[in-house]
Amino acid sequence: MRRMTTVPAPAPPPRLPRDYGMTGLGLLMQVFGGMWIAFNAIFVITAFQIPGGANKLMGLAIIVSGIVRSSMHYSAGGKLATSAPDGWIATRRYALFGLAQSLAVAIMVVVMVGSFQMGPTLWIFLALASWPAMVLVVLRRGSLKQAYEAAYEGDRPVWPRDRGLHGAGVLMATLGLLGCCFSALLLILIIPQAGTLIKVGGFTGMVTLALVALLTVRAIIHFTGGLTGLRAEWVDFITGINRYFTWAMISVALFVVWGFTLMASLGGSSLQVLGIGVALLLLWPASLVGITKKIPWDMDDVGAPNGKAVDGGLSALGYLLLALGIYSLVVALAPLMMTGMGGLLGSSLGAAFAQDLPTWLGIIGSLINLWAGFELATMSERFKVAGTVYGVVGIGMALYSAFQMFSMGGGGLGMAGASGLFMYAVVGAQLALPIMTLWLANRPLPKVTDYAEVFE
Repeated sequence: MRRMTTVPAPAPPPRLPRDYGMTGLGLLMQVFGGMWIAFNAIFVITAFQIPGGANKLMGLAIIVSGIVRSSMHYSAGGKLATSAPDGWIATRRYALFGLAQSLAVAIMVVVMVGSFQMGPTLWIFLALASWPAMVLVVLRRGSLKQAYEAAYEGDRPVWPRDRGLHGAGVLMATLGLLGCCFSALLLILIIPQAGTLIKVGGFTGMVTLALVALLTVRAIIHFTGGLTGLRAEWVDFITGINRYFTWAMISVALFVVWGFTLMASLGGSSLQVLGIGVALLLLWPASLVGITKKIPWDMDDVGAPNGKAVDGGLSALGYLLLALGIYSLVVALAPLMMTGMGGLLGSSLGAAFAQDLPTWLGIIGSLINLWAGFELATMSERFKVAGTVYGVVGIGMALYSAFQMFSMGGGGLGMAGASGLFMYAVVGAQLALPIMTLWLANRPLPKVTDYAEVFE
């Protein structure tokens, strides 16, 4: 049992809240950690199909270590998201384990394949180790470590005055807009086939249409709820989060019904895939509700949010850009390091964020992404410039990708019909993040003197 002390918490930089924006990072770590727990659980079944005793054991070791790593990732994210005193320690523990596990997996893959190739082996290590390494860099900056050590010694939460809700609002609005774009994709794909679905699929077809409609409603509620958070209307925002969670639960219930009816009509069983779908649909709303558990409904309570975040929630957006920047850089480097696999990985994994771009352009775009993410996460003096540059470059790259896509479609920008609408929806999804970043980075922020943090 640790000794309680009253070590004073050092003040963060002027434009960062008391928790250094760690609530936003925690929300993202919960979601991504939970996703990988679900995916690794599926891979356990695949591992038993690997031939050879030694290779099968190493395959299982890779997957089990992945589940342990993802669980630590999820747990650390939960502690950061709820401003727990030991959040910094848990996150550092995850990052160190992640680096060690990345090296071990790269070595085991070499042993399983039976040959060592520098490029692919290094790429596997970088793909696994880049995010834990980035997290360690984030944890070591400035006085963040001292602030969390003081909180741990005093056993008190690292609460900013907005209780992390401003960053949650930024993430909700940004991801909600992406959700609306992807819902538009589903609608464009499904609506022209509605009659056929009902005629051929019967009850399953009707459930499919209802599910797509419900997911669209959920995405709209998600986006509008995030906009409420941007306005710092905390009572309405907490109500909006709970409303979004309710609709998420309804969508999960309908998704389960759809999954079982589909399996019954096809005569197969895909419970693992169904489980992944449920996890993906619930992770984000459950994480959002988790941070509201620490917020008292009585706004006069000492634990209630009592102002806007000094960073306007932008540090949370910065951590999202860092995560996506790491991902897109790894994908962009694949053609250079993974002989015979880079093109496949670049086109399938990188379609959403790396886009169909020349390798050199994808690398430059990823580096700009990372730069903007770091400047926003740290709220440096360059955050507005970095956000603007990323927004402009991101919009330009999305439009370039759109031009290539429409050219291959043969109809130009005036392409009509369902295929044209689908392509426009894809372009909208690619534009959503840079447009939101460009807008959010240039919004007026609270004056630091008006919203100074209070330190014990």
